Amino acid sequence: PGRDDESAGYLFDQRQLQLLSSKAVWLAPDGVADGDLAWDALYPRTYEIATFAFAAGKPRLRVLNTHFDHHGIEARGQSAVLLAKDMEDFSRSREGSLAQVLCGDFNSAKDGQPY
Repeated sequence: PGRDDESAGYLFDQRQLQLLSSKAVWLAPDGVADGDLAWDALYPRTYEIATFAFAAGKPRLRVLNTHFDHHGIEARGQSAVLLAKDMEDFSRSREGSLAQVLCGDFNSAKDGQPY
């Protein structure tokens, strides 16, 4: 968001899905300026949130996509915590019945902390 070097976007078939909303969120704790490094990361990272409607009907889908830092062990763990909190908070909201999908490059083994 606001920088040319970081994004985790989406490719989707516009004949099947309509993009209703999208936004980018920096992976950093409160108090860290957007685009600044967080924890032990080598690069500032984001996650993108998009809400889609299916062309064939009313159901909607919320998709989160990210790219965790490849270096920072703490950054990967804390990024996972932030994403899990976002998804949990959303599921408790009035729109919480929407299905959510989390995808991305977690730069972690399947037995690592982010999983």
